[in-house]
Amino acid sequence: MFEPAPFNYYISVVSERWLYTETKLPISFKHLILPEKFPPPTPLLHLQPLPPSPLNNKEYKAIYSNTIQTFNKIQTKVAPTGSGKTICAEFALLKLWNKDNSRVVCVEPYQEMVDQRVAETRRKFSGVQEKGDVIVCTPSQKNVQTIALIADEIQLVGGEVGPTHEVIISRMRIVACGVSFSNARDLGEWIGAPSHVVFNFSPSLQPLDLDTHLQSFTIPHCPALMTAMSKLAYLAIVEYAPTKPVIIFISSRHQCCMTVDDLLFHCTADENPDRFLNIDEADLQPHLDHISDKGLVECLKHGIGYYHEAQDKQDKVIVERLFASGAI
Repeated sequence: MFEPAPFNYYISVVSERWLYTETKLPISFKHLILPEKFPPPTPLLHLQPLPPSPLNNKEYKAIYSNTIQTFNKIQTKVAPTGSGKTICAEFALLKLWNKDNSRVVCVEPYQEMVDQRVAETRRKFSGVQEKGDVIVCTPSQKNVQTIALIADEIQLVGGEVGPTHEVIISRMRIVACGVSFSNARDLGEWIGAPSHVVFNFSPSLQPLDLDTHLQSFTIPHCPALMTAMSKLAYLAIVEYAPTKPVIIFISSRHQCCMTVDDLLFHCTADENPDRFLNIDEADLQPHLDHISDKGLVECLKHGIGYYHEAQDKQDKVIVERLFASGAI
Protein backbone atom coordinates (compact mmCIF):
# COMPACT_ATOMS: atom_id res chain seq x y z
CA MET A 1 0.00 0.00 0.00
CA PHE A 2 1.46 3.32 -1.10
CA GLU A 3 0.44 6.87 -0.37
CA PRO A 4 -1.48 8.67 -1.61
CA ALA A 5 -3.78 5.66 -1.67
CA PRO A 6 -5.76 5.17 -4.90
CA PHE A 7 -9.54 5.50 -4.87
CA ASN A 8 -10.00 1.88 -5.93
CA TYR A 9 -8.15 -1.37 -6.22
CA TYR A 10 -9.34 -3.84 -8.84
CA ILE A 11 -9.28 -7.60 -8.33
CA SER A 12 -9.57 -9.75 -11.43
CA VAL A 13 -11.06 -13.23 -11.01
CA VAL A 14 -10.35 -15.66 -13.86
CA SER A 15 -11.52 -19.28 -14.12
CA GLU A 16 -8.84 -21.85 -14.87
CA ARG A 17 -11.35 -24.26 -16.42
CA TRP A 18 -13.73 -22.12 -18.50
CA LEU A 19 -12.95 -19.76 -21.35
CA TYR A 20 -14.05 -16.12 -21.24
CA THR A 21 -15.15 -16.38 -17.62
CA GLU A 22 -13.58 -13.34 -16.04
CA THR A 23 -14.85 -10.62 -13.79
CA LYS A 24 -13.29 -7.57 -12.22
CA LEU A 25 -14.25 -6.37 -8.73
CA PRO A 26 -13.55 -2.81 -7.55
CA ILE A 27 -12.58 -2.31 -3.90
CA SER A 28 -13.05 1.22 -2.65
CA PHE A 29 -10.46 2.81 -0.37
CA LYS A 30 -12.36 6.02 0.02
CA HIS A 31 -12.90 5.61 3.77
CA LEU A 32 -9.83 3.53 4.48
CA ILE A 33 -7.97 4.42 7.69
CA LEU A 34 -4.31 3.46 7.52
CA PRO A 35 -2.28 2.71 10.66
CA GLU A 36 0.14 5.32 11.86
CA LYS A 37 3.55 5.17 10.24
CA PHE A 38 6.48 3.91 12.25
CA PRO A 39 8.78 6.71 13.40
CA PRO A 40 12.20 7.02 11.74
CA PRO A 41 15.28 5.58 13.48
CA THR A 42 17.09 7.65 16.09
CA PRO A 43 19.70 9.84 14.34
CA LEU A 44 23.29 9.40 15.42
CA LEU A 45 24.61 12.74 16.58
CA HIS A 46 28.21 13.76 15.98
CA LEU A 47 29.18 13.45 19.62
CA GLN A 48 32.70 13.45 20.94
CA PRO A 49 33.38 9.89 22.19
CA LEU A 50 33.66 9.93 25.97
CA PRO A 51 36.45 8.27 27.97
CA PRO A 52 35.65 6.34 31.17
CA SER A 53 36.56 9.36 33.33
CA PRO A 54 33.01 10.91 33.37
CA LEU A 55 31.86 7.94 35.44
CA ASN A 56 33.18 9.95 38.44
CA ASN A 57 34.01 6.84 40.42
CA LYS A 58 37.50 5.40 40.73
CA GLU A 59 36.30 1.80 40.98
CA TYR A 60 33.91 2.19 38.04
CA LYS A 61 36.56 3.79 35.86
CA ALA A 62 38.95 0.92 36.61
CA ILE A 63 36.43 -1.53 35.14
CA TYR A 64 36.77 -0.05 31.63
CA SER A 65 40.06 1.85 31.61
CA ASN A 66 42.15 -1.27 30.90
CA THR A 67 40.14 -2.27 27.83
CA ILE A 68 38.47 0.91 26.52
CA GLN A 69 40.13 4.26 25.89
CA THR A 70 36.96 5.94 24.66
CA PHE A 71 33.41 4.68 24.24
CA ASN A 72 32.22 4.77 20.63
CA LYS A 73 29.65 7.31 19.48
CA ILE A 74 26.74 4.96 19.92
CA GLN A 75 27.83 3.91 23.40
CA THR A 76 28.23 7.58 24.22
CA LYS A 77 24.51 7.88 23.58
CA VAL A 78 23.20 4.28 23.78
CA ALA A 79 23.89 1.22 21.64
CA PRO A 80 22.14 -1.33 19.41
CA THR A 81 23.15 -4.98 19.05
CA GLY A 82 26.64 -5.35 17.64
CA SER A 83 27.94 -2.05 18.98
CA GLY A 84 28.27 -2.77 22.69
CA LYS A 85 24.76 -2.32 24.08
CA THR A 86 25.72 -4.39 27.11
CA ILE A 87 27.93 -1.52 28.28
CA CYS A 88 24.88 0.75 28.24
CA ALA A 89 23.08 -1.70 30.53
CA GLU A 90 26.15 -1.68 32.78
CA PHE A 91 25.95 2.11 32.93
CA ALA A 92 22.41 1.71 34.28
CA LEU A 93 23.76 -0.67 36.93
CA LEU A 94 26.44 1.76 38.02
CA LYS A 95 23.96 4.63 38.18
CA LEU A 96 21.64 2.55 40.34
CA TRP A 97 24.45 1.50 42.68
CA ASN A 98 25.46 5.12 43.12
CA LYS A 99 22.07 5.65 44.77
CA ASP A 100 21.69 2.41 46.76
CA ASN A 101 22.71 -1.24 46.82
CA SER A 102 19.61 -2.55 45.10
CA ARG A 103 19.44 -6.05 43.73
CA VAL A 104 19.31 -6.25 39.94
CA VAL A 105 18.15 -9.14 37.76
CA CYS A 106 19.50 -9.56 34.22
CA VAL A 107 17.26 -11.77 32.09
CA GLU A 108 18.88 -13.57 29.16
CA PRO A 109 16.83 -15.69 26.74
CA TYR A 110 19.06 -18.80 26.79
CA GLN A 111 21.22 -20.62 29.32
CA GLU A 112 24.35 -20.25 27.17
CA MET A 113 23.95 -16.47 27.28
CA VAL A 114 23.42 -16.66 31.05
CA ASP A 115 26.75 -18.46 31.47
CA GLN A 116 28.54 -15.85 29.36
CA ARG A 117 26.94 -12.95 31.22
CA VAL A 118 27.75 -14.45 34.63
CA ALA A 119 31.43 -14.84 33.72
CA GLU A 120 31.63 -11.30 32.34
CA THR A 121 29.76 -9.75 35.28
CA ARG A 122 31.91 -11.58 37.81
CA ARG A 123 35.07 -10.42 36.04
CA LYS A 124 34.00 -6.77 35.92
CA PHE A 125 32.05 -6.17 39.13
CA SER A 126 33.43 -8.65 41.67
CA GLY A 127 35.40 -5.88 43.36
CA VAL A 128 32.59 -3.34 43.25
CA GLN A 129 29.51 -5.02 44.67
CA GLU A 130 28.68 -7.79 47.10
CA LYS A 131 27.67 -11.26 46.02
CA GLY A 132 24.05 -11.57 45.01
CA ASP A 133 23.58 -7.95 43.95
CA VAL A 134 23.34 -9.10 40.29
CA ILE A 135 21.31 -12.18 39.43
CA VAL A 136 21.47 -13.49 35.86
CA CYS A 137 18.75 -15.92 34.82
CA THR A 138 16.51 -17.09 32.01
CA PRO A 139 12.84 -16.03 31.86
CA SER A 140 11.76 -19.34 33.44
CA GLN A 141 13.41 -18.32 36.75
CA LYS A 142 11.16 -15.34 37.24
CA ASN A 143 10.33 -15.62 40.97
CA VAL A 144 13.18 -13.37 42.10
CA GLN A 145 12.33 -10.35 44.21
CA THR A 146 13.91 -7.25 42.70
CA ILE A 147 13.21 -3.62 41.95
CA ALA A 148 15.24 -3.36 38.75
CA LEU A 149 15.57 -5.54 35.69
CA ILE A 150 17.81 -5.67 32.64
CA ALA A 151 16.01 -7.43 29.79
CA ASP A 152 18.51 -8.41 27.12
CA GLU A 153 17.46 -9.33 23.58
CA ILE A 154 14.03 -7.77 24.12
CA GLN A 155 13.04 -8.60 20.53
CA LEU A 156 12.49 -12.21 21.67
CA VAL A 157 9.29 -11.07 23.38
CA GLY A 158 7.73 -12.23 20.11
CA GLY A 159 9.42 -15.64 20.25
CA GLU A 160 9.13 -18.87 22.22
CA VAL A 161 9.82 -17.22 25.58
CA GLY A 162 7.61 -14.25 24.74
CA PRO A 163 4.74 -14.84 27.21
CA THR A 164 7.13 -15.29 30.14
CA HIS A 165 9.07 -12.23 29.04
CA GLU A 166 5.86 -10.21 29.03
CA VAL A 167 4.98 -11.21 32.58
CA ILE A 168 8.42 -10.21 33.88
CA ILE A 169 8.70 -6.95 31.97
CA SER A 170 5.21 -5.73 32.87
CA ARG A 171 6.00 -5.90 36.61
CA MET A 172 9.31 -4.14 36.99
CA ARG A 173 11.37 -1.05 36.33
CA ILE A 174 13.61 -2.13 33.49
CA VAL A 175 16.36 -1.37 31.04
CA ALA A 176 15.63 -3.20 27.78
CA CYS A 177 18.23 -3.91 25.09
CA GLY A 178 17.60 -5.39 21.68
CA VAL A 179 18.04 -5.15 17.95
CA SER A 180 16.74 -2.29 15.80
CA PHE A 181 12.94 -2.24 15.69
CA SER A 182 10.42 -0.91 13.22
CA ASN A 183 7.92 -0.26 16.05
CA ALA A 184 10.27 0.84 18.85
CA ARG A 185 7.85 3.54 19.96
CA ASP A 186 5.07 0.99 20.56
CA LEU A 187 7.46 -1.18 22.57
CA GLY A 188 8.61 1.82 24.60
CA GLU A 189 5.03 2.80 25.42
CA TRP A 190 4.27 -0.77 26.47
CA ILE A 191 7.14 -0.96 28.97
CA GLY A 192 6.37 2.55 30.22
CA ALA A 193 9.46 4.29 28.84
CA PRO A 194 9.02 7.96 27.88
CA SER A 195 9.78 8.81 24.27
CA HIS A 196 12.99 10.71 25.08
CA VAL A 197 14.64 7.56 26.50
CA VAL A 198 13.71 5.26 23.62
CA PHE A 199 16.67 4.95 21.25
CA ASN A 200 16.23 2.98 18.05
CA PHE A 201 19.27 3.30 15.81
CA SER A 202 19.40 2.11 12.24
CA PRO A 203 21.25 -1.22 11.74
CA SER A 204 23.58 0.57 9.33
CA LEU A 205 25.06 2.60 12.22
CA GLN A 206 26.95 -0.29 13.78
CA PRO A 207 30.61 0.63 14.38
CA LEU A 208 31.84 -2.42 12.42
CA ASP A 209 31.29 -2.35 8.68
CA LEU A 210 29.22 -5.22 7.35
CA ASP A 211 29.14 -6.25 3.71
CA THR A 212 26.13 -8.34 2.68
CA HIS A 213 26.17 -10.75 -0.25
CA LEU A 214 22.96 -12.55 -1.21
CA GLN A 215 22.78 -15.74 -3.26
CA SER A 216 19.48 -17.21 -4.42
CA PHE A 217 18.82 -20.87 -5.20
CA THR A 218 16.13 -22.56 -7.29
CA ILE A 219 16.74 -26.15 -6.16
CA PRO A 220 13.53 -27.60 -4.64
CA HIS A 221 15.11 -30.80 -3.30
CA CYS A 222 16.37 -30.10 0.23
CA PRO A 223 19.45 -32.42 0.33
CA ALA A 224 20.63 -31.13 -3.05
CA LEU A 225 19.97 -27.56 -1.91
CA MET A 226 22.03 -28.03 1.26
CA THR A 227 24.90 -29.52 -0.75
CA ALA A 228 24.88 -26.58 -3.16
CA MET A 229 24.76 -24.10 -0.30
CA SER A 230 27.66 -25.75 1.55
CA LYS A 231 29.77 -25.61 -1.61
CA LEU A 232 29.01 -21.91 -2.03
CA ALA A 233 29.74 -21.30 1.67
CA TYR A 234 33.14 -22.97 1.29
CA LEU A 235 34.00 -20.87 -1.76
CA ALA A 236 32.90 -17.70 0.06
CA ILE A 237 35.15 -18.54 3.03
CA VAL A 238 38.12 -19.17 0.76
CA GLU A 239 37.53 -15.92 -1.11
CA TYR A 240 36.56 -13.48 1.65
CA ALA A 241 38.03 -14.90 4.87
CA PRO A 242 40.77 -17.46 4.18
CA THR A 243 42.65 -16.56 7.39
CA LYS A 244 39.83 -15.11 9.51
CA PRO A 245 37.38 -16.77 11.92
CA VAL A 246 34.08 -17.74 10.32
CA ILE A 247 30.71 -18.74 11.79
CA ILE A 248 28.11 -20.50 9.62
CA PHE A 249 24.54 -20.58 10.97
CA ILE A 250 22.61 -23.75 10.10
CA SER A 251 18.87 -24.39 10.40
CA SER A 252 19.07 -27.66 12.36
CA ARG A 253 21.39 -29.73 14.53
CA HIS A 254 21.47 -32.61 12.04
CA GLN A 255 22.25 -30.32 9.13
CA CYS A 256 25.00 -28.68 11.20
CA CYS A 257 26.98 -31.94 11.31
CA MET A 258 26.31 -32.65 7.63
CA THR A 259 27.58 -29.21 6.62
CA VAL A 260 30.81 -29.84 8.54
CA ASP A 261 31.26 -33.07 6.59
CA ASP A 262 30.68 -31.19 3.33
CA LEU A 263 33.28 -28.56 4.23
CA LEU A 264 35.81 -31.28 5.07
CA PHE A 265 35.07 -32.94 1.74
CA HIS A 266 35.69 -29.69 -0.16
CA CYS A 267 38.98 -29.16 1.71
CA THR A 268 40.10 -32.68 0.82
CA ALA A 269 39.08 -32.17 -2.81
CA ASP A 270 41.35 -29.10 -2.89
CA GLU A 271 44.17 -31.27 -1.50
CA ASN A 272 44.31 -29.16 1.65
CA PRO A 273 42.40 -31.08 4.37
CA ASP A 274 43.87 -28.95 7.18
CA ARG A 275 43.12 -25.61 5.53
CA PHE A 276 41.29 -24.27 8.60
CA LEU A 277 43.64 -25.65 11.27
CA ASN A 278 45.88 -22.95 12.76
CA ILE A 279 47.56 -24.93 15.56
CA ASP A 280 49.99 -27.80 15.77
CA GLU A 281 48.35 -31.16 16.39
CA ALA A 282 50.53 -31.69 19.45
CA ASP A 283 49.18 -28.47 20.99
CA LEU A 284 45.62 -29.39 20.01
CA GLN A 285 45.64 -32.91 21.45
CA PRO A 286 45.33 -31.90 25.16
CA HIS A 287 42.04 -30.17 24.32
CA LEU A 288 40.78 -33.12 22.28
CA ASP A 289 41.42 -35.50 25.17
CA HIS A 290 38.66 -33.81 27.18
CA ILE A 291 35.99 -33.96 24.43
CA SER A 292 33.34 -36.69 24.74
CA ASP A 293 32.00 -36.43 21.16
CA LYS A 294 34.34 -38.49 18.97
CA GLY A 295 32.87 -37.05 15.78
CA LEU A 296 33.69 -33.56 17.02
CA VAL A 297 37.25 -34.67 17.77
CA GLU A 298 37.77 -35.76 14.15
CA CYS A 299 36.38 -32.45 12.86
CA LEU A 300 38.54 -30.36 15.18
CA LYS A 301 41.65 -32.19 13.97
CA HIS A 302 41.02 -30.47 10.62
CA GLY A 303 40.21 -27.05 12.07
CA ILE A 304 36.40 -27.15 11.91
CA GLY A 305 34.07 -27.42 14.90
CA TYR A 306 30.32 -27.47 15.41
CA TYR A 307 28.21 -26.06 18.23
CA HIS A 308 24.55 -26.67 19.03
CA GLU A 309 22.18 -26.64 21.99
CA ALA A 310 22.24 -30.40 22.66
CA GLN A 311 26.03 -30.56 22.86
CA ASP A 312 27.87 -31.51 26.04
CA LYS A 313 28.65 -28.40 28.09
CA GLN A 314 32.36 -29.16 28.34
CA ASP A 315 32.53 -29.76 24.58
CA LYS A 316 30.94 -26.35 24.02
CA VAL A 317 33.50 -24.65 26.25
CA ILE A 318 36.40 -26.29 24.43
CA VAL A 319 35.03 -25.36 20.99
CA GLU A 320 34.50 -21.76 22.14
CA ARG A 321 38.03 -21.59 23.53
CA LEU A 322 39.63 -22.98 20.37
CA PHE A 323 37.62 -20.66 18.14
CA ALA A 324 38.30 -17.57 20.27
CA SER A 325 42.04 -18.28 20.23
CA GLY A 326 42.09 -18.68 16.45
CA ALA A 327 43.16 -22.33 16.60
CA ILE A 328 40.27 -23.40 14.39
